[in-house]
Amino acid sequence: MRSIDKWADPEEDRASGSRPAFMGKLETITTTFPQNDGHRTVRIWLPENYHSNRQQPYPVIYAWDGQNLFDKGTATYGLAWHLDETLTALAEEYVVIGFDSPGDALSRYIEYSGLDWTHPTVGKVQAHGRETVDFVVDALTPVLEKRYNISNNPVDRTLMGSSMGGYITLYAMSYRPGVFGTGLALSHATSDHYGGKQLRKYFRKNGFARDARLYLDMGDQETVGPWGPDEWLQGHHAMVAALNDAGIPLQHRVIANGVHDETAWAKRFGEIFQTVIKPCEQ
Repeated sequence: MRSIDKWADPEEDRASGSRPAFMGKLETITTTFPQNDGHRTVRIWLPENYHSNRQQPYPVIYAWDGQNLFDKGTATYGLAWHLDETLTALAEEYVVIGFDSPGDALSRYIEYSGLDWTHPTVGKVQAHGRETVDFVVDALTPVLEKRYNISNNPVDRTLMGSSMGGYITLYAMSYRPGVFGTGLALSHATSDHYGGKQLRKYFRKNGFARDARLYLDMGDQETVGPWGPDEWLQGHHAMVAALNDAGIPLQHRVIANGVHDETAWAKRFGEIFQTVIKPCEQ
């Protein structure tokens, strides 16, 4: 098991003005992921009324690309999901744990891919998604569950991500079935240019936990690099077909005028929470 290097409280920087005021409380830990020896931040957001001794553990949302979840100052492209604001506005008692991603595109492809594939411009991607998921499930999550009052019941655990974060969310739901009850893959990078053909074959062969719940969406105006909406929508519809073949409960949407950035994902997260995540408690 890899060690946690240190804990930190970003709220200590509020007085200096170096960080915006968060709704709730944001803490961080520093660790290393298996395929990257550099320091990596894990961000833990706690609701305003969080109590470590609450009798009922808090349900938890685990999310990829943690640097983009709360603060545009840490976000890769200066755009954030503002999950703290959304969950506070909804008065929801959830904990959110975000895993920062590597700084460069190729390293992120490697870390978030479950199967080897070849990117048309970057080249061969030697997948380390298996190691990434194992580290999160077997090493990191137990440490977090000891420090925070969060549930270890799969029904109370959601895993989510966008773009390649959507890819590894889907992969993790199949590779480690029964760990996370719900998986959200927004604007998932699973077209054939992102190894989607191999991933769909894997899902058809390996399946998912019988009670897994998945949500997938795609904007109808998504463009990344040389690939426009037709490419992204093709990947979405092909993945929906594969998951339907796997026979698990599946919700999916095409978002009118949806584009590929954190602002777009932030706008629809509240509705996704209320229609996909929240019903798990009922």
